[in-house]
Amino acid sequence: MADKALQQGSFDQVNYPDEIRSGGLGPCIAVGIFHPSKATGYMFHAAAPHLNTLLEEFLRHVVSETKNSKSLRIYICGASIEDEDEEEEIEQATEARHYVESLVRKTLNTAKITISWAKDNVTSELILNTETGKFSEENINNSGLLEEAE
Repeated sequence: MADKALQQGSFDQVNYPDEIRSGGLGPCIAVGIFHPSKATGYMFHAAAPHLNTLLEEFLRHVVSETKNSKSLRIYICGASIEDEDEEEEIEQATEARHYVESLVRKTLNTAKITISWAKDNVTSELILNTETGKFSEENINNSGLLEEAE
């Protein structure tokens, strides 16, 4: 099994039995998508996705690969807000969350979406194991301690 980690501002895919990881998210957002019958995982990781076209490009790629299958399972996470964030940064994070949710719902047209926005002051990482078809999330707080995802 290979383990692929994304860099910020990128997307990729892996096939059975590989695993794909978003890398640390902080204020960034990750979108993971699993296609059960193809055992293929797709993942996106970017900051401020509402300010560029990378998310749209990622979703177009997924639609072309999967023919917009209703069986897709989707997991969205990240977008942590830090205590020292200014009001403008908090508004931008909120805007990014709404944008990602609405674009994913509109483009992929499935009800199988899990959304787990990060708690404040937490760095999340999204992991998709194509062998099991399961998503998991690791959260590290500002003290460097691993927290259980809820």
